[in-house]
Amino acid sequence: MSENILVDEKENQKKLIYDEIDKIIHDQADLISSLEEIKSFVNIDTDAPNIGITLNNKLNELSQKFDDAGISIFSESVSEKIEGNPVRDAIFDDITLKIYTAREYFNEYAFKIYELVKKEYEKVKSYGNFRKFLYAFENVTIYKNNEDALRIPIHILNKLHVNLEKYKQLDEELWNYNLEDNLEDSLVSLINNDEYGYDKQDLKATIYTLKKLGLERLIPKIEEVEKDRESKLDNKSWNLTNSEKSEIQSKAKKLADRIKKRETENNTKEEKQKDNNNNESR
Repeated sequence: MSENILVDEKENQKKLIYDEIDKIIHDQADLISSLEEIKSFVNIDTDAPNIGITLNNKLNELSQKFDDAGISIFSESVSEKIEGNPVRDAIFDDITLKIYTAREYFNEYAFKIYELVKKEYEKVKSYGNFRKFLYAFENVTIYKNNEDALRIPIHILNKLHVNLEKYKQLDEELWNYNLEDNLEDSLVSLINNDEYGYDKQDLKATIYTLKKLGLERLIPKIEEVEKDRESKLDNKSWNLTNSEKSEIQSKAKKLADRIKKRETENNTKEEKQKDNNNNESR
């Protein structure tokens, strides 16, 4: 893999990531702004950080550390000779999970607040004039003479605020994420993730990256976790049930059939092409 290809790949990956972050920033800003508008009707907490901005700043910080070490957090491969970038993948997986979970909490908070306000507003609209006057009068001391204010039980609001606090906590965890304290846990999670399929090549790339980052102290732990994972896989392969073995054999047969069918189709196409070429040459 040439250096030019690595550079182009890095820039493309970087652009895709920052474009996605920009979208998160704007989406989150719109949600926070909507809550600010609702705040004039109900006493809710809208003091929420934009987690997209936190993510942008954290990625800038981490990418600078990689750049200072002579490697890139955006490249698919750590060098021309070593494919893969598992340290980058571990960091991104950890951060992505925090972002996804935090946004789920915030979206649920915003949606339920909106539904409560809508429901209460529809109820008040159905009141007669005198009852509307009493409703507004009862809210004077709480909402500073805002006659449009809605009265929602404080215990319901407190329950919803739990989601907002969880969002804030994840935003703080993202802000505090650093290689020295958090990278080991991120790598252990990645190695133990069967869907990732961590292998010897990934271990080689991991060791190379850790040395570049000056985090050699993590290498023995990572090697130990990888060794344990391989041992568990070996034991699992010897302890398969008959049902699991049958399932694997069935999948293998289906794959072999698909390959054979594809080869037959390709051979048929080639023969037809040869016939066409022969006919054209006559």
